Amino acid sequence: MIKPHRLVLCRNYSSVDYLVSSVKTPKIAAYKKPDSTTAKTKQRIAARTKINQANKYIITPLQLNKTFSTEDFELITNNQLAEGQNFFKNANVELAWTLIDYEEIPDVKYEILKAERDEQYRNLDPYYKNQTIETTLLSKKTFGIAPNLLRPLPEVLFMGHTNVGKSSLINNLLIGKTHINRSSQIAYVSQREGYTKTLNCFTISNKLRIVDSPGYGEHGEEKQGEMVMEYISRRTQLKKVYLLVDSMVGFREEDESILETLIEQGVPFDIVMTKFDKVVEKFFPSNLWKKPNATELIKKSNELVVTHYDKVIRDSGLLDIAVRPKFIFNNAKVTQFIPETLGIKILKADILNSCFAKF
Repeated sequence: MIKPHRLVLCRNYSSVDYLVSSVKTPKIAAYKKPDSTTAKTKQRIAARTKINQANKYIITPLQLNKTFSTEDFELITNNQLAEGQNFFKNANVELAWTLIDYEEIPDVKYEILKAERDEQYRNLDPYYKNQTIETTLLSKKTFGIAPNLLRPLPEVLFMGHTNVGKSSLINNLLIGKTHINRSSQIAYVSQREGYTKTLNCFTISNKLRIVDSPGYGEHGEEKQGEMVMEYISRRTQLKKVYLLVDSMVGFREEDESILETLIEQGVPFDIVMTKFDKVVEKFFPSNLWKKPNATELIKKSNELVVTHYDKVIRDSGLLDIAVRPKFIFNNAKVTQFIPETLGIKILKADILNSCFAKF
């Protein structure tokens, strides 16, 4: 848990019963074994219709987002969700740079080289100064760096423990597909922890930049951590950090250490709870639709999902800090219980809201 001396006590959430009160309870007819004389096609249509109707009552990332929101933040509106979807759907995504040394970031490197050039001119013996040398030294050349990389744009940084699902999230965010093959991946998804080794920056339609950092924890390297921390503390373009947390695991010790750093340095951050689909899978029976008491099971399972997240969030200590972060619940995959990736829609809108004040 985050150290108490850095926290300011705020109100607690209400009971779990209150938290799930907004989740509607479905009225589903008891499951009946299909009549053997009914055509198979009609059976499939009827079964699918029943499942689709019941799915409407299964808790969603949007409902969790409202459940765990506070008066400190306005909820994302439907218009903002639509604008976020439209922006990223039509976005032109380009890899701007991939580095492991902060001072190699194009605009940072340019400022270093420019300062060296100016210093060289100031130290030049007046006898040797002439128009040619002055023009050369004081020119606006970019030292071979592409001018578009020097344009200041708002940036957001994604951080998380190794194998937390960061690459899957970034692929869904920038490509917009729930199933992405290896050839179309922007951020390579690996089963091996610590695959991402560099800080990778993507320019989105020349409007903003999204930065993917190496995972920390097991298989993370000290050099990687040093660059990320330097980026956080020095990067003036950084508008927000999105810290990814595995919903099944909760906040690890390394996550809490990162949070302390962000709070201490006053860096805005929000929490993205990944693998929401795994939590739902854990608390919902796989054969739910064949159960005669499916209605009660959905209600009970919804309560278990909320109780799970309530404990994870409370244990983090983030409910007690002066400025609470938002909690964004995301599923990288669609399942029989979660037909769409609603969490990624919230995230898209929130990124625009963070980068552009008038959004």
